[in-house]
Amino acid sequence: MTEIVEKAGQLPADIQWHFIGHLQSNKAKDLLTGVPNLAVLETVDTVKLANKLNNQREGGGPLQVYIQVDTSGEDTKSGVPMEGVLPLFAHIADNCPNLRVTGLMTIGAPGDMTCFDRLVGCRRQ
Repeated sequence: MTEIVEKAGQLPADIQWHFIGHLQSNKAKDLLTGVPNLAVLETVDTVKLANKLNNQREGGGPLQVYIQVDTSGEDTKSGVPMEGVLPLFAHIADNCPNLRVTGLMTIGAPGDMTCFDRLVGCRRQ
């Protein structure tokens, strides 16, 4: 996270940044104040993180976010469990006017394409 904050301060202000990776809720303020032209954030996987992002977002329109879905069940992967996707989506839609869910994302298990089939099922819901 520190790398994007450093680069955002050194590069032209008209760049629209995308942050990809796990973000701890206690780092949300640092990211949003350090990268004021952040356009997209992957990944949101908790209500707590969504709330912190929403509360810290100032101006520039809603921050586009992707919900990270745990489709593999691996201990090494982050993401909301599949049964938690709809409640998290509803929370963001109903309570976070500074965020807009743009899509879903996952990090599948190596060689297991069924992880992406499960993600398609979540999208259909």
